[in-house]
Amino acid sequence: MENWIVPLLSAFLGGAFTLVGQMFSHGLGKKAEARRQSGEMRNLLTSYLIEIETVADHYQGNVGKIFTTDTSKGLNFEFVARQDYLTVFNNNAHQIGKIENDAVRKTILKTYIITKSLLDTFEVNNIKRREMIALQREVMLTTGESRTKLEGLLSEKQNELAAYVSIVLNIHNAYLSTVKDCISLIQEEIRR
Repeated sequence: MENWIVPLLSAFLGGAFTLVGQMFSHGLGKKAEARRQSGEMRNLLTSYLIEIETVADHYQGNVGKIFTTDTSKGLNFEFVARQDYLTVFNNNAHQIGKIENDAVRKTILKTYIITKSLLDTFEVNNIKRREMIALQREVMLTTGESRTKLEGLLSEKQNELAAYVSIVLNIHNAYLSTVKDCISLIQEEIRR
């Protein structure tokens, strides 16, 4: 009777050790995968942070300071943004859902949406300004009754451009506030 107990006990112990070893190995694999994913997420957040900071610094250094001058007659400049300044976001938008912190994810999305809105707003301002400049040229080349009509149109365009400044300024201020919040949240998340 003792002949079958030793092999059964050996098989049972061998199976138990295999099971424990497998569970231990699986646990180590899960920890390694979690570390890898955490590193990838930290790299993604760092990339977003660098892009947001760089775009904000460029904007503030070139365009943002314009709002400290008199804008009552409109923005007397063109801000041409033909380049894709948001390459990190555009190339990694599909990964935004992997960010576990809802506040960080929402703020990143809000920052990029308002950045694109700001660029669109400047493009509309550029179009309005070009239309006004074209009308100014026409007025200078025209005489008589036609000139009077064109001067009326020019006055309307100037008022339209001056009124549009408040829209640009509102988006400008929202952009600055959102960027500041986003940078702070991302930095905090990276340090975690």
